[in-house]
Amino acid sequence: MGNFIAAFIIILLVGLAIYKMYKDKKAGKKCSGCSNCPAQYNCQSKK
Repeated sequence: MGNFIAAFIIILLVGLAIYKMYKDKKAGKKCSGCSNCPAQYNCQSKK
C-alpha cells in the first residue's frame, strides 16, 4: 500500500510539472510584450 501511495504522489508531481510547462508555453505565445510577462524572452511580438 505504501508503494502505491508513493507512486501516486510521483505521478501527480510529474503531471503537475508537465501541465505547468504546457501552460507556460501557451502563455508565451500570447505575450504582448509586457515587462512582467514570465515568458518575455520567448515573446512572439518582439520578433
